[in-house]
Amino acid sequence: MVKLKDRSPLTFNVAQLLREPIGARREHDFTEAFLSLHEDEALHEITGSVRFTRTLAGVYVECSLHGVITCQCMRCLQPARIAIDVEFVEEYAASIDVNSGAPLPSPDEDDVFRVDEQHMLDLSMAIREYALLALPIKPLCKESCLGLCPGCGVDLNVNACQCHEEPIDERFSALKALFDRPSAD
Repeated sequence: MVKLKDRSPLTFNVAQLLREPIGARREHDFTEAFLSLHEDEALHEITGSVRFTRTLAGVYVECSLHGVITCQCMRCLQPARIAIDVEFVEEYAASIDVNSGAPLPSPDEDDVFRVDEQHMLDLSMAIREYALLALPIKPLCKESCLGLCPGCGVDLNVNACQCHEEPIDERFSALKALFDRPSAD
């Protein structure tokens, strides 16, 4: 049995909702300072809202939240704070009949979220999965990030490039001459 202090702060008691008729609703706002996503990645400053609706099989969840993740910028390799917004809907299947205490049959699908035996609904796993999907493929510290010099590796956002000008292929010297001559305005 999981103790109350061991539960995620994103866990809600839905026992009373499960006693109500289909279509009954509850709404909650929540804040959480930190939710681990994967190894070194974590979602911080989480704020959101959730609506629970009683269904025949359990509880239909509509959730929207905002959070911040710190990851590595793909151009300059410096830390980047990325704000992400997550919205999802899921149906959590009840594990135990709230009135009789009898176990309910497992859903046919393997990847269904479940309301546990104490009628507690934990949003943390669903938030984790949807937040990972919302992460940008190429996170940037800022849109105008100049990145690293491919020659000397200096961060071009901080310092000017220290490498020497590369020799120009002789085949392009005539083209370079066109760009180097002053324009006749």
